[in-house]
Amino acid sequence: MSGLIEIYNNKRGIRLENWLKNPKNTEKIKKMRLLYIVKANLDDKKSNKKKSIYKFGIAGIGGSNPASRLESYVIDYGHHAKENPAAGVMLYFLAGTKYNDKVDPTKSKVKLREKFIKSILKKEEMISENRGDERTFADLDYLKSLIAVKTEKAPAVEREAVRTVETRGYARRPDYLKDFLDTPYDRPMFA
Repeated sequence: MSGLIEIYNNKRGIRLENWLKNPKNTEKIKKMRLLYIVKANLDDKKSNKKKSIYKFGIAGIGGSNPASRLESYVIDYGHHAKENPAAGVMLYFLAGTKYNDKVDPTKSKVKLREKFIKSILKKEEMISENRGDERTFADLDYLKSLIAVKTEKAPAVEREAVRTVETRGYARRPDYLKDFLDTPYDRPMFA
């Protein structure tokens, strides 16, 4: 699966706070770069009468504890509660790579995969409006399929424009080459 180690994958999902309570789970993701799919109950189609909105993202990119990023969702959206069905967050997918400080975070498999998913969803206009690039109303299976796409090299992501500086072609050539290239053909080249 695109070079990522699958840690959790379940269409029904699990309450994120319950998954994080298990020390085996948090131990598993230590020193990893993660790609995840979560959904706040607030964004569930049962709660908002529209399509469900899934959030995909990355954690542990700079060597930090990836569990803390996941815990921030529990802090933001609260714990599941019968009194408030809109509270809580569900985890649907979690995969990643072992953290390697020699790999630039922007070139990691996790970050490149996230960029790839964003580019596809933007082209297909499946990004939730006014909610950022990482929230989508795409079907969960489709979203997972974008993660699982096998590619020969890094995912096909549109490259940003590279700033170029215009210089004369011979600017960095040794003097003898400069003289040779500047010599018109109507006179002898070597006098």
